[in-house]
Amino acid sequence: MRTYTAVLLDSAEYSVNIGEPLDLIVYYQEGNKLADVTGESHFEVSDSAIARIEDGHIIGLKVGRTSLKVTYNGYETTAIVDVY
Repeated sequence: MRTYTAVLLDSAEYSVNIGEPLDLIVYYQEGNKLADVTGESHFEVSDSAIARIEDGHIIGLKVGRTSLKVTYNGYETTAIVDVY
């Protein structure tokens, strides 16, 4: 029997204001166990002019919408980031 494993974000969509950091939490799920792996995850923002990731925070740079890809241990997930 295979154990369900995945990388999960604490939200599927984030709304941030320009210049105000918003906490981002990445979880690794293995079966029914969740572990916070934010510090060990790799972050990629599709439009780095709109937002960036710094020390587990999303920081809005200019008004717009971009996507965020998070990778950990070969698993990945995505979310939408709206900056106001």
